[in-house]
Formats: sequence, structure tokens, C-alpha cells
Amino acid sequence: MFKYLLVPVDGSDVSKKSLKKVAALAKSDGAAVTLVYVSNPLPPWFIRIVRWVMAPLKKSIQKCVMHMQRMYLKKLRLH
Repeated sequence: MFKYLLVPVDGSDVSKKSLKKVAALAKSDGAAVTLVYVSNPLPPWFIRIVRWVMAPLKKSIQKCVMHMQRMYLKKLRLH
């Protein structure tokens, strides 16, 4: 079914567990496997700052989206 499998790995337990399934699938299909190491290039402190800055905006964005959905549904009911 598959000729090639491209598998992202990051060293986490989840990616390690998935390799067993990938190996079984590749063996059953005779597929070639290419592993791609995926990492987060941003330092953890930067990610924490971004989350801290974005947290208040998240609620505002959600409210805006909800308002837009209500307006769209209201417009649909009028036609």
C-alpha cells in the first residue's frame, strides 16, 4: 500500500512508541522509512513569554469569533 513513510520524531515517548508501529507497517508493505528529527528552535523561556502575552488576547479573539458566528447565523436565518 505504501512505498515510502516519512516519520517525524522528536525523542518523546510518543514518537518512540510510534516507531514500533511504523516498523511493522513498513515491513508489511515493503516500504522505505525516512525519519525526520523535529525540534523546537525557540528556547522555552521565549515560548513562556509568548504564551503569557497571548493569554489575554485569546479570550478577546474567542469573543470576536463567537460574535462573527452569531452574525453569520442570523444573516442565514433572514434569507
